Amino acid sequence: MIKIRNLVRQLNTEDYNSLVVNFEDSNNILLKGIIELYRNHIYSDEKMAEVLQINSYLYLELKRSLKRKIYALYEIDCNEIKHSLLNRVSYLSTRPSNFNCDEENLILHSFLSDLNKFNLDYYAAPIYEKLTQLNRNNEKYEEYYKLYRSHYNIKQSNERCLTLFMHLNSKIGEYNQDPCTEFKSQIDRTLLELKNIFTYNQNGYTSSIYHLAILLSSAFLPESKYALTSIETIENSYLTTNELIQQLPAGAEQFYLNNILALSGMKFLLENNNPTFETAFILQINTAKHVVYYNLNFPTDIAKDLITSYQERYLNNQSFTPSKGLVISLQENLVKTKNAINYFTKNRELNPLTNRSTAFS
Repeated sequence: MIKIRNLVRQLNTEDYNSLVVNFEDSNNILLKGIIELYRNHIYSDEKMAEVLQINSYLYLELKRSLKRKIYALYEIDCNEIKHSLLNRVSYLSTRPSNFNCDEENLILHSFLSDLNKFNLDYYAAPIYEKLTQLNRNNEKYEEYYKLYRSHYNIKQSNERCLTLFMHLNSKIGEYNQDPCTEFKSQIDRTLLELKNIFTYNQNGYTSSIYHLAILLSSAFLPESKYALTSIETIENSYLTTNELIQQLPAGAEQFYLNNILALSGMKFLLENNNPTFETAFILQINTAKHVVYYNLNFPTDIAKDLITSYQERYLNNQSFTPSKGLVISLQENLVKTKNAINYFTKNRELNPLTNRSTAFS
């Protein structure tokens, strides 16, 4: 995927200047500063943060904000493009072919190229299956069959990863309601299996889930041997996990993982008075486009308690005073969250993870 630095350097002069003027007019000094540095210098991330006089957490959020501004300029929603591409790939197995064999091969390789461009090659199993079928009578058959088997195993591994994470999520909820050694042992075994999947099958999907699993256990089960211990490590992990999740295609899985990330962030903030982390957290929950933060398999009472407690802390926090717009936005988000928890508790059949065929299509 194209890096933000390269994206800025490839902007034509007119578009670059329009962004700079926009940042000047809105008095957004940091965004103006970062785009000018990307355009005119080749600095490391550490040097960029130093020049801008911000810490690494806010620098990561600034990078994401700049990318969104550039995409908005061209009316591009990268996650929507990914989602649309995956829909077309999943349709391959049932799509009737109106092309000859050579033309079909070209179309399928074009799909492969698009998946690679977005770092989504781990979704390529249907393409290699189709290529295997098309080339069963020539010398390419064995090559495509091996690639199909390899990507089919990746697909199975990814699905297993999500299943384990949902199991982990439920078990951590049960442990918070009834702490016992048996639940803790089950959680640690699940984390170990997730770690093994991540180790031997690293891709955007397994990376997002594994990092979120560690973050979740650190928030709600700090006595786990896999939990992170220092608040600085947790903050870094939160930002890394957020970045990984936002790069996933828009859809039910990203929606679900964003919810768990938000609840983990609330848990940390309730237990640690850290304005820097709180800034990053609020930016995340106010900029994820398609997300209303409620959770679909975390115990409802825990989710409600977290949201209510965080709202009370947020509104009474004297050490952190964000803009009025952020306060209003967060209040609206929390109200939506409470309403949605009640709604989905009564309408479990609408859970997008248990009814994937219709939800968020």
